[in-house]
Amino acid sequence: MTKLCFAIPTWNRAQKLAQCVENIGRQIAEDGVDAAIYISDNASDDDTPNVIASLKKKYPFISSVRQDENVGTLANVAHVLGHADGDYIWMMGDDDLVLPGGVKLIEGQLDDDEFAVVHAGMGWFKPHSGNIYESTVVGFANKMGFNQFIGWISSDIIRQDIARKMVSIPEWAEYQNNAFPHVCALLHVAAYEKAKVIDAPVANPMEAQTEEDIKRWADENVGWKYVLTVDGLKSLQDNGIIKEKYKPSLFKYLQFYLWDRFVVNMIAQELSGSPWPDKGWENILAMADMIDDLDMSKRIRTTCQQAMATIEQLRAAKAQVARTQQSLANLANLVNQPVMSVAAFVGDGK
Repeated sequence: MTKLCFAIPTWNRAQKLAQCVENIGRQIAEDGVDAAIYISDNASDDDTPNVIASLKKKYPFISSVRQDENVGTLANVAHVLGHADGDYIWMMGDDDLVLPGGVKLIEGQLDDDEFAVVHAGMGWFKPHSGNIYESTVVGFANKMGFNQFIGWISSDIIRQDIARKMVSIPEWAEYQNNAFPHVCALLHVAAYEKAKVIDAPVANPMEAQTEEDIKRWADENVGWKYVLTVDGLKSLQDNGIIKEKYKPSLFKYLQFYLWDRFVVNMIAQELSGSPWPDKGWENILAMADMIDDLDMSKRIRTTCQQAMATIEQLRAAKAQVARTQQSLANLANLVNQPVMSVAAFVGDGK
């Protein structure tokens, strides 16, 4: 077993997969890193099988499996977490790259097994201090925000026993309903274990969000699944796995808090004519109860209630417009009735 094994789930991204694996394979080979690569092809119908076969000939430390049918994105993620064979498992998106020297840098941070997870910094998040920090998994999630810390899978290097536990707990099936099942599962099995953050540019997406990404997100309803992530984080508190309230910063998403983003999303969906379920409002209010900042909790509730009231006014106005339109349509039908003929009016003359 190697010290490090990359776990790459893939589907119908042959060209990007080739770039991703070549990028990692070249670093392993040239830098003499004790690492391997494990790929799970989710029954791709493009050139993915040929790409993998070619890469395996070039790099003997690559192993792979092809699913008999498309098992879904999250099941494929669970498969690689459960089968990649290294002391540490580095989750890697098939459209992401490790920056030059990044594989060697991470290998050097895995000399012992005391850390449940090591965070590899994303190059796009600036500035970087270049320092290495230690805390607990939940400690970093509270400080950095769960999304920045462990939300992007290509930042996650997880100790093998922790990775195996994540996908074997009964709650894994429940967590798969949201956009970040790996976050909830990692907090579930290792919240208070030690973690390490490498605050340096280590990995990056190949490119900014593409039309393909946007389509995949829409097809998989990822926007709504972000909202459902609150359910998973709440259940961790309700079940006593997380023993204290979260810091507000756990819910930071880039420059925003998730509750503000969700309010905007709920309004936008309403205006588009495809409103999200009212559970969205319930989850926004739930976040107010999950954090330890009373002033912030009050602000969340106030903003949410104002937005809900405004939407109710909008719905009432739309209903009134619809009733008015129907009344006008009824009046138009009445006015357009044929005028009674003279003969009908005076009779037939008999």
